[in-house]
Amino acid sequence: MKYIIITLLAYGLLSAPVSSFAAKEKEEKSTAKEKVKKAESKKTTAKKSTPELEPLAFTGKVSKKETKGKDGKIYKYYSISTKDRKTIRLTKSAFGKKSKINLEDLVNADVSVAGQGYESGAGKKKRVILKKIETIEKADSAG
Repeated sequence: MKYIIITLLAYGLLSAPVSSFAAKEKEEKSTAKEKVKKAESKKTTAKKSTPELEPLAFTGKVSKKETKGKDGKIYKYYSISTKDRKTIRLTKSAFGKKSKINLEDLVNADVSVAGQGYESGAGKKKRVILKKIETIEKADSAG
């Protein structure tokens, strides 16, 4: 009987330091993982910051492209093709919520656009993104 009691006491005394050591390791691993996650989240927010908007002006021909989506809907995209072969996409959000401009009326017309935006990408993927369109006017077709 004494042997069993001594064995249980010895087991209890040895298991306490081992379990506390394991608990400390788990805490250290979890804090290290949290630090890595915080560092990664800071990196992603720094990459997603938009550059400052610059005043931009373009002249070109408005074109319309229709595509059928996976859901069966037909989506319309409007863009301006300039003489130096740049394509700038016209989005409804760039016009603002209160704008009453109908882009359908401007298809195949020469227009001049002034607004604010920025250039994105590098090399062949470089493109112009218009964030705010202030004016869009039909150009004179006399010349």
